[in-house]
Amino acid sequence: MSETKTKPTEEETKEDTKEETEHRKEDITRFLIRHHAKKKLMSVKNMKEALKKNGINFPSNAGQSELQELFYSHNLKINEKDLEEEIAKAEAKAEAKEKAKAEVAKAKAEAKAQAKAQEKAEAEAKLKPLTEPKEELVMTLNIKAHGFEYSEFPPSSQISKYYKNNVRVHSMACFPGVAAIGHVNSERIDDIESSYSIFNKKAECATEEIMKEYSATKDNYKQMLNQFEKNNDIGFRCAYENRERSVNFTTYLSTKLFTFENSKEENEGMKKLSINDAKNFMNSWGVNVSDIRLKITNIDGSVQYKQIFNPENEKRKYIPYDITRFNLIYRKGIEFILNILHKEELFPSVLQIFKFKDGQDRIFELNLEQLYEFFKLVGIKFVNVIDGSCRSFHPKLQITGEKAEKLYLKEKKFITKPEAFGKLSNRKQSRKLNKHNRLKRSNRKRLKN
Repeated sequence: MSETKTKPTEEETKEDTKEETEHRKEDITRFLIRHHAKKKLMSVKNMKEALKKNGINFPSNAGQSELQELFYSHNLKINEKDLEEEIAKAEAKAEAKEKAKAEVAKAKAEAKAQAKAQEKAEAEAKLKPLTEPKEELVMTLNIKAHGFEYSEFPPSSQISKYYKNNVRVHSMACFPGVAAIGHVNSERIDDIESSYSIFNKKAECATEEIMKEYSATKDNYKQMLNQFEKNNDIGFRCAYENRERSVNFTTYLSTKLFTFENSKEENEGMKKLSINDAKNFMNSWGVNVSDIRLKITNIDGSVQYKQIFNPENEKRKYIPYDITRFNLIYRKGIEFILNILHKEELFPSVLQIFKFKDGQDRIFELNLEQLYEFFKLVGIKFVNVIDGSCRSFHPKLQITGEKAEKLYLKEKKFITKPEAFGKLSNRKQSRKLNKHNRLKRSNRKRLKN
């Protein structure tokens, strides 16, 4: 009786095909490794050494193909031991690369899972009624730097969501690709101290209206740009053409690098300043902390704000006054702000995020990714940024006028934040309105009586 052969199932066929594919991949990998190892051993330098060793003459300017022809025509062979050693090195390198790739993939998967878990926890927390007041930190920064932007953040990434939803940006240049025009004088230090003052006057207020008040003080910037109407310099010309869209609110959707050192023109301009003004101009570079306050959401849903730090209150304590004390590009500035927040234990981690070297007092560049890591580590829920830097883009991105316009409109969509960090809660506004209406009715009754 003959045995009947059973037909393999679809799953078994798939498994066999998968196994065959893996074997083919392994064979191809081995072949490529051996091929590259041979190629490396057949370098111009190695072939010349082999030909010399065997007493074979060759032209001094001989190329690789000519040397190969001489090598094989004289029946010379690659040393098998050398080849095996080279293959072993290449295999170890390939294995390490695959291992690193797997580790990166694992880290990405873990980060994605963690982000999803965090989102779920935050969504659940919003649905639960408060059992005690919720406190969230709001930080305001005034950045004086040169700015260079690159590609957009992946839209679904945590960093993109944070900058879209939790960070309000007031930009001097505002329109993509436009330069921020400044002067080498006391203007920058005046602007920083002005931001201290505007926030300090409203120590227990929401920050959205304060940012709008700050923006209103910058209308003269647009007028200043009129002088560049007939300027041939492309940077000045572009700033003039987009003057009506300057000094306004935007959103960080792209990666950005801030650098904190003088250009050649600025170095020349500093020669005309007094020693004190030159010092102040240099000290104004950086990420200056203008205000820190708490957003307190009470159990009944009402919201209030409480200022916990403003440099205007602090500078009177220090003589001589040093603006770099409140600047995050300085080691002492980071230490000071962390002490204010009672988070001194985070000092080494922040230095690492900002890439401070041993003994380095100040850094010369910082990007939005590093600032994001800082905000998350320290627990800064909301941020206001006064950005005085340019919006220059990397030439490789080839940002045309059309692309810049599209990006500008896209950034404008996220100006209004989904979770207010500049307004009273609707419940509190409603209560205030009801109280106002009751008072009006009561006054009418008294007038009738």
